[in-house]
Amino acid sequence: MPNGDVTSCGPITFNKRGFIAGNVIHEPLAKIWGSEHFSFIRSIKQNDFKGLCSKCEYWNTCLGACRSISSSIGGNLLSPHPFCVSVYNLILSGKADKNIIPNANAVYKWAENIQNSSFSPCNNSYYLGVLKQHKLT
Repeated sequence: MPNGDVTSCGPITFNKRGFIAGNVIHEPLAKIWGSEHFSFIRSIKQNDFKGLCSKCEYWNTCLGACRSISSSIGGNLLSPHPFCVSVYNLILSGKADKNIIPNANAVYKWAENIQNSSFSPCNNSYYLGVLKQHKLT
């Protein structure tokens, strides 16, 4: 942040100051990186997530999307992303208009797979997923 605060997601710090892991003006970045906040984030695995994210076949791709939004609306860093919850609930209720959903067949298949009791969550850590997405591994 402009004032030196270091966080995993900037926008969330405007209303949830607990996401600030430290301040580079007052302590070295290496110490902040080793903080409880970042250690926790690096250790998260898919089965740690709540709800849909814990059962989503696309977790390796989106990693639960924006944790800031999920935390603000769901109340927890590991809450499912509200957009996915909304789409899923619309599909289950039969209120989703398949004609206006891009790639509707894939979206409906995703909703079916969420209900698959034999699904096994990814065992990769969130951190490894981020490194892979940014081509750092």
